[in-house]
Formats: sequence, structure tokens, C-alpha cells
Amino acid sequence: MSRWRELPAELDPASYRLAVRLRLLKDHSGLSKRQLATKTGYSTKSWSDT
Repeated sequence: MSRWRELPAELDPASYRLAVRLRLLKDHSGLSKRQLATKTGYSTKSWSDT
């Protein structure tokens, strides 16, 4: 699984939950960032580990 950076403390709770859920889905999908970018239409940079 990926090692994720800590999310900013000032992130609102809904955004925090969304980020955590997206991270979990990404990790469990087994897809690379490039594959996710292709499938979602978002750039590889958008799927960075930040």
C-alpha cells in the first residue's frame, strides 16, 4: 500500500473523510496513478501522494 502524507489539520471534516476514502479506494484498487488518471480524466499529478 501507498504511504500517504498527513492531511492538513485545517481541512474541514467532510473533505478529510473524502480524502481518506479516496486514498483507501486507490490503495485497494491496485491501479497505478497513471491508470487512475486514464480512467478518471484527472491528471497523474492530481493523484499524487499529497
